[in-house]
Amino acid sequence: MKRLAIVAVLITAVAAADRSAVAGVPEPEPPSPGWEYLYDGGALPFVWGAAAVALIAHFAITPPKTPRLFSNEPGGKPFNGDTVPFYAVVGYAGAGAIGVALVPSGARMYHLKGYAEASLTTVALTELAKETIGRHRPHYSDPNDPEQRRSFWSGHASTTFATSTYLGLYLHGHLFNHWRAPGQSLAWWELVPDAALAAGSVWVGWTRLHDNQHNPSDVITGAAVGTACSVAFYAWQEHLYRGAKRELERGHQLALMPMFGGRGLGLSGSF
Repeated sequence: MKRLAIVAVLITAVAAADRSAVAGVPEPEPPSPGWEYLYDGGALPFVWGAAAVALIAHFAITPPKTPRLFSNEPGGKPFNGDTVPFYAVVGYAGAGAIGVALVPSGARMYHLKGYAEASLTTVALTELAKETIGRHRPHYSDPNDPEQRRSFWSGHASTTFATSTYLGLYLHGHLFNHWRAPGQSLAWWELVPDAALAAGSVWVGWTRLHDNQHNPSDVITGAAVGTACSVAFYAWQEHLYRGAKRELERGHQLALMPMFGGRGLGLSGSF
C-alpha cells in the first residue's frame, strides 16, 4: 500500500499543474495547454494507464508462493528493517516533480508530464514484476507473508533512479544551459549536482542490500528500469517541446517580399 502513494503524488502533480508560464529566462513558449493536457502527449497510456496497472497489480494479484525464474529456497538472512522508509522515497519523487515545475522554462509543462509518465510507468512495471515473479527476499522466512515474496525488483531503486535521472536531464537541458559559456555543452560545475543525484540513488540502493530487503540483482535491475524509463520519456517530451517551439518560431517571422508590379520591396510577416 505504501508503495502506491507515489501514484497519488504524481497524478496530483499532473492534474494540478499551473497553466500559466513561469517568469524568468526569456524563451519561446508554446501556448498554455487546456484540458487536452491531461490525455495527450502520452498521458492517457503512461500516466492514467500506468496508474491503473499499478493499482490492479498491487490489489488484484498476489505473488506466487513458488517464485518464477528464481530459487524457491528460504532467504535465511536477518531482517534489518528499513533504513530508508518508502515514504521518504515518495517524498523524494514529489520533490522531483516540484523541481521540474519550478524551473523557469517554456518546456516545464512538457517535462512535468514526462516526469509523471516516467515515474508512474516505473511504478507500474515494478508492481507487475513484484506480483508476478514472487522472488523471495533475502530475509524470507514466512510463506504466508506476501510482502516477503516481493523482492524482484527493488521499488526503492527503480523510483529513486527514475527521479534522479529525469531531474538531472531536465536541469542539464533547461536550467544549467543558461549559465554555461557560449558554445559549451557541459560545464564542470554541473558534475556536482549530477554526482549528488547519482550518489543519493546509489546510497538508497545500498541500504536495501544492507537491510537484507533485496538481492544485488534486484537493486541493479530496478535502477536500470527507472533510468531507462526516465531517459525514454525525457527524450519523447523534449521532442514534442522542440517541435512546438519550432512551430511557434515559424509563426513569428518577417520576410522581404517584392511588391505588386515590381516597384519595390515590402515586409511580410506572420504573428
